[in-house]
Amino acid sequence: MVAFHSDELGLELAKRVIGIPGDEILFLGGKVIINGQPLDESGYIPEHIETYCNKSFQVPKDCVFVMGDNREYSYDSREYDQPYISVDCIDGKLMGQIDAL
Repeated sequence: MVAFHSDELGLELAKRVIGIPGDEILFLGGKVIINGQPLDESGYIPEHIETYCNKSFQVPKDCVFVMGDNREYSYDSREYDQPYISVDCIDGKLMGQIDAL
């Protein structure tokens, strides 16, 4: 997860990094496909949730592709006018797991 400033929205946001430089991201049958392999999201998205998009993406150098975990309602790289977040815009990152209280 990263926190970043979105110039497009004028907001600080937190999203999950799905793609890094060089990754090809596709969507097929409600699943995320990275470099030809289905992305295992079982650790953070319920099995019945599907991720839809009718575009494909090639993540450029020094950028990441982000998506929210609330996939059916998240406004994220799939919809942004500029879908790639420059690493220079990342203000912080979270690596690890936060257990429910």
